Amino acid sequence: MAYGRKSLLQIQATEIHYQLPKVLVGTTYYQKLCAEAKFLYMLINDRLKLSLQTAKDTGNFVDKHGDVYVIYPNNELSQDTGYGKDKIIKLKKELIKYNLLDEERQGMKQPNRLYPKNVISDPNLLKMSFEDAPNPWEIYEVGNTEFKNSEIPTSRSRKCRTK
Repeated sequence: MAYGRKSLLQIQATEIHYQLPKVLVGTTYYQKLCAEAKFLYMLINDRLKLSLQTAKDTGNFVDKHGDVYVIYPNNELSQDTGYGKDKIIKLKKELIKYNLLDEERQGMKQPNRLYPKNVISDPNLLKMSFEDAPNPWEIYEVGNTEFKNSEIPTSRSRKCRTK
């Protein structure tokens, strides 16, 4: 190996980088999102690449709706960031507030599923502060519709059933 040249081993160890979406830096919309939350988003988003590869090979890390999720327990996030558990929880709540993350409990001492979400790309929204901008996801949400309850009972208790 010649001095100054990069070997394959060096490239594999030092030239692979995390990616942070540029809109998280320098836009008014994400201006108040703290740097630690952006860092956490970057790590979770990077873990998504691993989930995508595994999903292609085995079908794991895809939920019943076809959405890809990440398993990144708080203790691993703590270890990778150097932040305490309470700070990890606080940062995840901040990402949820900014619609950058969904978290789904699995229960039974299983780690939560993390669903990293897309960043805002609308140039008009990015010029607004998060507080002043309309919720960009409202157009996709289904409103509460009033349904009329049926007059015909659909189920009865065991006592009321005819034999």
